Amino acid sequence: MPIGPVTQYVDQQRAAPLTVVIYTGANGRFSLYEDGGRFTAYKQVAFSRLLITYDDRAGTVRIGAREGPGWEGMPTTLELRAKWVRPDQSWAEANAAGAQMTYSGQAVQVQRPP
Repeated sequence: MPIGPVTQYVDQQRAAPLTVVIYTGANGRFSLYEDGGRFTAYKQVAFSRLLITYDDRAGTVRIGAREGPGWEGMPTTLELRAKWVRPDQSWAEANAAGAQMTYSGQAVQVQRPP
């Protein structure tokens, strides 16, 4: 589940990283879609999509290579934080440390902390 900072308008610069909350106990996957948000350029394929998968047995989160051509003014990097939540925890109880990275469009894999 992706969680980002509160913004006042669609193309406001984010000061905080995007947090991906991983609920452990099963494999999971989702696609994170972004576009410029202000115009209909997404209809002409001005977007970005990231496939994010979680392998519970290996304890790894994989963020795939960026898909889509992006849009004018799209940030070249994205600050991401992974936060793991065990089945016996609430989101608030989980360790806030997790892992943090700067994503630049290439596939990356992150290991769950011990």
